[in-house]
Amino acid sequence: MIVRSSRLACAVLCFLVCLVLTRPAAAQDSYPSRAITVIVPFPPGGSSDVVMRIVAQKASETLRQPIIIDNHPGAAGNVAAMLIKHAVPDGYLLMLGHTGTHAINASLYTNLAFDPVKDFQPIVPLIAFNNILMVPKDIPAKSVADLVALAKSKPEGLSYGSQGVGTGGHLLGELLAKHASVKLVHVPYRGIAPAVTDAIAGRIDMLFSSYISAASHIESGELRMLAIAGSHRHPHIPDVPTMAEAGFPDVQMQQWFGLFAPAGHAAAGRANPQRCVRAGAGERRRQGEARAAGVIPHSGNTGGFVGDGHARYRQSRRGREGIGRASLSIMSLNNGALQSSDIAISRSNTPREVSSAC
Repeated sequence: MIVRSSRLACAVLCFLVCLVLTRPAAAQDSYPSRAITVIVPFPPGGSSDVVMRIVAQKASETLRQPIIIDNHPGAAGNVAAMLIKHAVPDGYLLMLGHTGTHAINASLYTNLAFDPVKDFQPIVPLIAFNNILMVPKDIPAKSVADLVALAKSKPEGLSYGSQGVGTGGHLLGELLAKHASVKLVHVPYRGIAPAVTDAIAGRIDMLFSSYISAASHIESGELRMLAIAGSHRHPHIPDVPTMAEAGFPDVQMQQWFGLFAPAGHAAAGRANPQRCVRAGAGERRRQGEARAAGVIPHSGNTGGFVGDGHARYRQSRRGREGIGRASLSIMSLNNGALQSSDIAISRSNTPREVSSAC
């Protein structure tokens, strides 16, 4: 499928244009006077990378300045977040943050070196989406019930890949293991693209992935979708049931991506960019194009989408320093209806991640 993102490009472009207009007159002629770099916390090929590259291409054509995508994977986004925390807040270095970097990670990492709320200036929320439970074509399961039965038949359980420790794909797997009472072995990767590659090769048994990240493999039949981890079916894939319809209503989580700058960036001009972004986001045609790509244009409040999400993940620590166990209360973000599900997952300052297919 061809991923369309006119609405997303318009949102980012509106922000950048309005930022120029809200700067002092002497500065308007000079910004942007050079390339703008956007750090993406995952390797190429994942949903965040795909969306941001299309947005950057369209926005740079109008700004007449290149927008460079710089991939910095590692530690579920913490590596990228640290680069932004220490950057000069001049508008030339931004970050594509997500649910992990600005909500979940504070509960998973014992010595997180940044504050997800205080150290960043949220610019604009871009997209939200629900991951989809999928299996390689050689796995015989045709439904979630089949997959659970298969897991229960194997003493060693089934393996599942994720974008990394603490990511949505990881937590959804833990939720499924808990509520289905099965053993699932987590294999964390540095991004979803290598996890998809290993799933196709038969090295892992299942994964939760966005539609964008696996679209070509789904359409070719190499991956089979079993259920979407959201409260409603997606209109682009109406035949895929929800996890609730499959018997697991607590296995759901909506994830989001948004643009961030270092703290102190453009604080005086925030109101105008927000109004411009919302105006550009209102066309139904553009929303439809984004939904066809498997993502939902995010219409949340720019100033609150970080703090609200961060507050929904709370931690009860077990153990002491280093590797331990963390009990998280995962709150679904679907349609404003919050549902809590406590899970225990591994916590480490330096989690092992698979960096390539091997």
